[in-house]
Amino acid sequence: MAKPKDTLSNESTHQKKHAPTGLGWASKLMGKAADVMANREIFGEMQSRNVTPADVPVLKTTALPGGGQNTAQLQVINMPFVSPDSGKTHQIEGYHLPAQPGKPTMVFFGGTDMDRTAPHYKDLIKTMADQAKQQGTGLIVMDYPTNANEGKIKAQVNQMQQHMASQMGIPLNQQAYAGYSLGGNPALYAARTNPDAAGLHLTSTVSSIRQESKNAMAAAGNITKIADKGQLSTLMDNIDETRRLIQTQQNRPGGPMPVSIAYSDKERFGEPGNNHMTPLLTAFNDYPGQVKVSVSNFNPNNYDPHQYILRTPENIESMRDFIRDADQSVQNRQGLPAPGVAPVVAPPVPAVAPVMPAGPPAAPGLMGGHRAAPPVPAPLPPPPPPLPVADLGAEGD
Repeated sequence: MAKPKDTLSNESTHQKKHAPTGLGWASKLMGKAADVMANREIFGEMQSRNVTPADVPVLKTTALPGGGQNTAQLQVINMPFVSPDSGKTHQIEGYHLPAQPGKPTMVFFGGTDMDRTAPHYKDLIKTMADQAKQQGTGLIVMDYPTNANEGKIKAQVNQMQQHMASQMGIPLNQQAYAGYSLGGNPALYAARTNPDAAGLHLTSTVSSIRQESKNAMAAAGNITKIADKGQLSTLMDNIDETRRLIQTQQNRPGGPMPVSIAYSDKERFGEPGNNHMTPLLTAFNDYPGQVKVSVSNFNPNNYDPHQYILRTPENIESMRDFIRDADQSVQNRQGLPAPGVAPVVAPPVPAVAPVMPAGPPAAPGLMGGHRAAPPVPAPLPPPPPPLPVADLGAEGD
C-alpha cells in the first residue's frame, strides 16, 4: 500500500530525510519531542464547554426576504460523539439556529482557540447568526472533542453530517461549511466528503498544519535542523483536500458549490508569497466555479491580525454574501436526486482565473495565543482586484 505523503513538501511521513551521520537517534528523538509540542499547541485548548444562559447571544427579530418575521434564537444543543480512539460516546455542546424550511444551515468550525465564550468568537457567532437569520438560513457552531487530534476531528465531521441529516432534518444538500484558521481543514474535509453541500467558506486558514509545525521548528533555531520532521504526525493538508474537492465538483449537477475565501494581508498567513494562503489559493485556481476572494488590508495596530480578520468589514461582508450564495445554490438544485456522501471522481479540470498575487516569503512561526480585539472599525473601501499568481510549486523544509 502506498505510504501517505505531505503534498506540500513531497516528504513521506515514513521515509524521513537522513540526519547527519551518528545523529539518527537524536534526530528521531528531537522529531518526536517536536511532534508532542506541536500537537499540544494545536489541540491543547480544545474541549467541549458547557455555557451558561448569559453566554448565549440574543438575536433580534428580523424580517424575512419573502415576508414574515424570523423569531428564531440560538439554542444550546448536544451532539453525540463516538471517539475513534476509545469507542466511548461523549456529548459535544454547541449552538443551533434553526433554518426556515428548505433553507441551508451553515456549520462553522473554529480555530485552535475555539471557545464560544471568548469575546472574539462570541461576537463572530452573533454576527453570523444575525446574517443567517436575515436570510432565513440556519447556523450550527459546535465545540471540538476534548483531547482532540486530527482523526477525532475528521470523525466528528462525519458524525455531525449524519446526525444533522438523520436527527435534525438537515439533509446533506442543505449543509454548508465554514472554517477559520485550523477550522478550515474540517470545513474543507466536510465539503469534500459531501459533494452535494451548499457551499464552503474559508477565513485565513493554512496550507497544512504540518507545514505550520515545520515553520515553528525552523523558527526555533539551528538545532532543530537535525530534527526528524517525518515524526510530525498531524498533517491536516488543505492543499490535498482542495485538489480532491475539485474532483468532486467538476461535473456536479446544478453546478459546483459556491466557495468564498477571506484573509488579511497584514498577517503571516496572508502576506504575499507566504506558504499558507498563497499555495492554497493557487490550488483553487483549478476550481470549476467562481471562487470569491476578499482581502483585508486593515492594520489593527498592536492587535493580532490573524484574530482580527474575524471582525474586519471584508470578512463580515464575505460571510454575508456566502450565506446568500449557499441559499441560492440550494434553490438552484431543487428537484435533483437525493444526495449521498461518497465523492464523485471526475477528470482533471481546466484552470480558472488566478486569485492571489505572489511575493516574498513570510516569516515563520506557530499559531499561538491571541489578544482580545477592539470593536469593529468603520467599513473600509473594498480592496483592489486580485492579480495573477505564479505557480509556486511544491514546498520544502
